[in-house]
Amino acid sequence: MSLQTLLNNQTIRLDAHNKGDGQPLRWGKELHLHKTTNDINKKRKVDVLLYIVDEEKDIEFRSKNDKDNQKIVTEIKKAFKDDVIRTRFIQSLYKTLGDFQLRTEIKDKEKRRTNMRMAAQKIVELFGFKSSIMKIFNKELDIFYDKQNDIYVRANEQTTFTIGHNKDNVIDF
Repeated sequence: MSLQTLLNNQTIRLDAHNKGDGQPLRWGKELHLHKTTNDINKKRKVDVLLYIVDEEKDIEFRSKNDKDNQKIVTEIKKAFKDDVIRTRFIQSLYKTLGDFQLRTEIKDKEKRRTNMRMAAQKIVELFGFKSSIMKIFNKELDIFYDKQNDIYVRANEQTTFTIGHNKDNVIDF
């Protein structure tokens, strides 16, 4: 399942390495984000696996070139500093994870939401992001789950809610 790219000329997808093996989709340790560079000259290709469920696995590099591997991590960290790129990626991640879970045995909405929050936390940990990035992940997750019939609902800091048809207006209110 394809995701909004974080970097130019690269591909990122949700993968469980069981495509075509006849096994049902499962939310499990093998689930990861698979990031691939797509260099125009095709001389170098860097594959990075980001395990988003398995607590014991971190980032797995398929390239033997440490310089390329570190460059990808640095570029991802830099991309997360751009509000637009970061928001598009997070929204795309949640949509993809939501679609994936609906195709699995996970039908309970709160269980899906918990899984998505845990996957976001794992990404934050993998890249050493500050807690402010996790807050952005959480805000986007709340918006993702609170959107009903093109109505956005946001719980504010106090005991109030903001409701509207325009997501940006609801966030900025």
